[in-house]
Amino acid sequence: MAIYEYRCSACGAVFEHLVRSGEAAQRVPCPQCGTRRTQRLLSRFNSRVGGHIPRGEFAPPAPTSSGCGCSGCTCKR
Repeated sequence: MAIYEYRCSACGAVFEHLVRSGEAAQRVPCPQCGTRRTQRLLSRFNSRVGGHIPRGEFAPPAPTSSGCGCSGCTCKR
């Protein structure tokens, strides 16, 4: 199962909806106004690498021996 974020085109509400594995993509009804004019949003996610990361802030990739961990990155941290 996955939780997706949606935005209603009619009233502008943003909400989350739990979708079961294998469930066909469908228009989810808005819990505020009931219309099915909703769009799934591209959601950001946050992971904790170590220590405390305040909500909404992102941790840099873990360093590797060849740089900072970004694919194709040439920086040396």
